[in-house]
Amino acid sequence: MSKIIQEKILLFIKQKKITKTKEIEEKFKLTQSSTRRYLIKLENNGLIERLFGEVILKESQSFRDQDFDEKINSNVDTKRKIAQYASKLAQNYKTIFVDSGSLCYFLLEYLDKKIELFTNSLSNAKRAIDLGFENINIIGGKIKQDTKAIVNLNEEELIKINFPISFIGVNAIDELGNLYTPEKKEAKAKNDIIKRSIITIILAEEEKFNTKSTFNFNSQNQNIIIVTNAKIRNLKNKNIQIVNTKERNEL
Repeated sequence: MSKIIQEKILLFIKQKKITKTKEIEEKFKLTQSSTRRYLIKLENNGLIERLFGEVILKESQSFRDQDFDEKINSNVDTKRKIAQYASKLAQNYKTIFVDSGSLCYFLLEYLDKKIELFTNSLSNAKRAIDLGFENINIIGGKIKQDTKAIVNLNEEELIKINFPISFIGVNAIDELGNLYTPEKKEAKAKNDIIKRSIITIILAEEEKFNTKSTFNFNSQNQNIIIVTNAKIRNLKNKNIQIVNTKERNEL
C-alpha cells in the first residue's frame, strides 16, 4: 500500500469528518478492495471508525492537526509547484512573512535569500538557515507541538511590524471563501498576521477546497490571493482572487 495515498485518504476524512466508503473510492480512483485495506489500516491505528458503509473520524482526531513531518513528505511535487509559482508574487519585496506549514516550507526554496524573513515556525526558520537566508526573524509566542508553529503571538512585538506581503497556510476553504484551521490560537495568529499585511497569499492544495475545519481566520475586507492547483476560478467572496497553477505556462 502507498503511504502517500493513505495520508491523502486520512486528510480527506479529517476534512469531511464523516464520509462514505464509495466517496473515497471515487475520489482516489481505488477499487473496493484497495479502499477497504487502507481503511482497515487507519482503523487499526485508531484514527477512524467504519460503520454501515460510513467512515467516521474519531473524535480525538477531529481537532488534531497533521504532524509537520508527515506533511512535508506527502504530495511533494504538487506542493513544490504551488510554492514555486507563489514565489513569483514576492519578487519585488524585501520584507516577507512566511507562515508555518509544508507549502510555506517548500516556498522558502524559491525566495530570494537576501530578504528580511519573518516567520512563526521553528521548522521553517531552521529550513531558512539551512538554505542560507541572511536575515531570519522569529515572532515569539507559544509553540504548538505537532506543527512546530508559534501561536499566541507576542502582540507588543507584532504591533511594531507591517508586512508588505505574507504567505499563509490553510487547512480548509469552504465555497464562500472562508479560511479555516483546526486550532483557535492558530486562527488568531493567522488573522493577526493578515491584518498587518498589505498583500496576503494563501497557499492551498486542491483537497483543501469545499471543506471546513473548526476555526475561521478571515480578516474582513482584506484582499487575498489563493495560489492553488485546484480547478476553481472564483469563490463567493469578491475580496479573494484565485490563481491556478495548472493554467500557467510558467510551471
